[in-house]
Amino acid sequence: MGNQYTILAVDDNPINVKLLSRTLSNNSYDVITAASGPEALKQAREKQPDLILLDVLMPGMDGYEVCKILKDDEASRHIPIIFLSAKNETVDKARGLALGAVDYLTKPFDPVEIVARIQTHLDARRAVHELSQLNEILAGELDDLRKQKKGESSDGRLHSFVDKLLPVKTVASNDYFQMCAYTKIQAPPATTLFIPLLLDGQHLLYILTGGFRKDYSTSLVQLMMQKYAEGLMSCGKQSFYNEQILMNMLEKILDAFSPDHYDTPFTISLNYINHLKNEYLNLSIHQPFPFIFDVNCDRFIGEGFPLVVESRYTAIVRARRFNLPAQGMMIHFLSGKDTLNVDIDFKRVDCIPGHNTDMEAVTKALLDLVPDSSKDRLMTLIKLK
Repeated sequence: MGNQYTILAVDDNPINVKLLSRTLSNNSYDVITAASGPEALKQAREKQPDLILLDVLMPGMDGYEVCKILKDDEASRHIPIIFLSAKNETVDKARGLALGAVDYLTKPFDPVEIVARIQTHLDARRAVHELSQLNEILAGELDDLRKQKKGESSDGRLHSFVDKLLPVKTVASNDYFQMCAYTKIQAPPATTLFIPLLLDGQHLLYILTGGFRKDYSTSLVQLMMQKYAEGLMSCGKQSFYNEQILMNMLEKILDAFSPDHYDTPFTISLNYINHLKNEYLNLSIHQPFPFIFDVNCDRFIGEGFPLVVESRYTAIVRARRFNLPAQGMMIHFLSGKDTLNVDIDFKRVDCIPGHNTDMEAVTKALLDLVPDSSKDRLMTLIKLK
């Protein structure tokens, strides 16, 4: 079952270490142990384990400090960390996840559950590694494509392939949300896109991208980014999301698709709605905040609450939390790279009646309200039921 994975178990209590070692060994994992924070750092750097089980409460250097040091180190930040702790408060779990841990389990642990969680995160790490390798392969192919002159028929097949995969229209709904995103393009390929990542009960997570150059070589970068984000989501789904978890995800995307590496500048935002809390989180680079309306179509005015996130990209990422009105709605509008200064004079939006509206027709009607442009224009409408 363990497929010869190596697990580093860190706990200052020898009884806990013995129990963890037996549980993991019985499931075919190789186990190394550490009884303190400094010893854990030494083992992690020398042995490069596939996953670390890390106790929180240890004398001297606690688990949180160990995690922060490991995540700040380029040589160890890729190693998944699962916290094990007797502390069961939500704030403790949130702190651990904010530091970059992939999971937080409370003691006394269930051997069956801990093995299942470990295997889930090892599978996720392998999937992310495979995505990164695929990204490098595709990057090389893209570079070759830019250097070579293709025949007309070959170009035509490539263009048709990309146009089919880039989503210019998305319509979806469940018991809590209705949404439609539509990109109006003057000519293919599309450069401004809505990328849905999660529509699960009361949770909605999506990406908006824009500002890409209008050529098919660049469109391949867009397509790779879309598939990479979808892959991250499929192998790293969480039971809840906060600003730090979202920042960690956005950081992975920015690392993989650096504008310097691909010579492809772009704008991007990662957006999360928690219907249960009527809360919206937005992490964006050079994109405007959405327009928010209440159930009577009156516009909410505000810049949201600034959020503090730890990241190498903090200087360029704006992070905000917004409170959403019950049964309210949100409208995103993007157009090229100039989206930061776009303002639509909506004081009321009278063309959005009831919850049974044809979302596609309404989204297109909203798009007709904004000035025409030679740039691609994306209108996204999201309604809370």
